[in-house]
Amino acid sequence: MKTVERKELKGNALRTALKNFWRGLWDGSHSTTWYVAGGIVLLIIGLIVAWWLYSSITADSRSKLWVRFDNIGSTDAMKDEGKNNEEQKVAYVVSNIDQMARENAGTVPARAARFLEARLLLARGVEKLGAWLAETNPTAREKLENAPEYLQKAAKTYADLSKESSDVPALQQEALLGAAKAYESLGDLETAKKFYKQLADIKPEAGKPESAHVQQAKAFLADLDNAEKGKDITQFYATVKEKLNSATPK
Repeated sequence: MKTVERKELKGNALRTALKNFWRGLWDGSHSTTWYVAGGIVLLIIGLIVAWWLYSSITADSRSKLWVRFDNIGSTDAMKDEGKNNEEQKVAYVVSNIDQMARENAGTVPARAARFLEARLLLARGVEKLGAWLAETNPTAREKLENAPEYLQKAAKTYADLSKESSDVPALQQEALLGAAKAYESLGDLETAKKFYKQLADIKPEAGKPESAHVQQAKAFLADLDNAEKGKDITQFYATVKEKLNSATPK
């Protein structure tokens, strides 16, 4: 019986305290007002400290990520036997970029690294493809080494980046042009035309001139529409595609 009475007394005391608290809040009682004000101040201070800690950690992580990006093209950590082989150096850098992009997906440094990778692959692929096409010995397949793979990966990377970079028009236009050039180099003129067309349809911002990328796309499409030039371009890339298909191991 005494236990029940004690529980009732405690319950009554709690109800009384809560009533007094809310009455003091509405009546402007100094003690209650100070409690509320103090609680609000502590809450604000806690939020500020939490945000400062979060911002510090985030800023530090971003800083380290940009430092990593700045060194992404370095081959200093490669084994000595691979440093004199251009193909191994390219593969090493591309592997580092892929790892960084995979581990930090969705960040600005990761996207910048993927653009760097696409530029490297496109330039390297076009260089090697050009050297192979100029080769008079049709069996010299070693000159074609990795060129199709470089161009195919450049095309896919640029195509993906064109969708992910709509927030930065200059980057999106670079990606569209890069994808078009990569597919064009592979002899896939139909797919290249789709990217050229998408780029050519982009309107300049108010008061700004048309970008060089858009002008380049329009010029290429105009050449394709020209009866004489279009025929030559189509025949040339059909030949490129045929040679690639015959030289690339199935």
